[in-house]
Amino acid sequence: MEKLREHPVLIGLEPKAERHPVLDETALRAIVGAFPDALILTHAQGIVRYLNGSAVALFGHEPDEAVGSPFSLFLSDGMKDHLPNRQRSGRIVMGKRRDGTRFPMALSGRKEGEGHIYHARDLTDFERAEHRLHGLQAELSRVSGMASLGALATTFASELNPPISAAVNFLDGAQLLLGAESPDLLALRDAINEAASQVFRAGEIVHHLREAVSSNAPRHRVESLPELIEEARSLALVGAGERGVDIHVKLDRNAERVLADGIQVQQVMLN
Repeated sequence: MEKLREHPVLIGLEPKAERHPVLDETALRAIVGAFPDALILTHAQGIVRYLNGSAVALFGHEPDEAVGSPFSLFLSDGMKDHLPNRQRSGRIVMGKRRDGTRFPMALSGRKEGEGHIYHARDLTDFERAEHRLHGLQAELSRVSGMASLGALATTFASELNPPISAAVNFLDGAQLLLGAESPDLLALRDAINEAASQVFRAGEIVHHLREAVSSNAPRHRVESLPELIEEARSLALVGAGERGVDIHVKLDRNAERVLADGIQVQQVMLN
């Protein structure tokens, strides 16, 4: 009697132990099926046993043709050795859709029971955005370069305008002297010499700006401060004498020699 009582207990336990893994697989598939990204379950040998709806939409393979196939079905040629099969490992590989098109995807995998679960995400839009970003960066660099050229052109105009204007004024004066009945040859010579001096000064400015662009460093040397100020004063007074304008300069006797960029100092004074 005691043995008969034991048999129902033993028989009742065996079906319960058989149903347990079935419930686990069902729950796992329910979770995988609800996941928004592509998830694929494989056996230990890498054979597909289940894929969710997102994976069907991503790769284009229906479940009845994908289940039972190797996972390499979803990979581009030459990508079979790039399967992430370690815990939480991942990498970027080239995926392959049913129609043969290839696309970049992030693929990660982890061991789940006796098989693996793989997570795949299409990176096509990400790569497009990245290419677009690189294009915008290149455009920004080009615009920045154009802005730098514009600033350089403004600097050239600001630096060259005073000596060129002075040279033109001196040459205009020389022309007026030549039109006189009895030209003052000494005044004519002085006007031409002053014009030549201003043209030479413009050439120095061009040379100086070219050095500044190439080295980005001021050219410092010992300069005569009174001479720098006198040259700047002369440039500022070109054409102003007719309007009764004059400039008086009083210098410290000890301020004879300075270490400076002469052209920059004169440009500041003229401005």
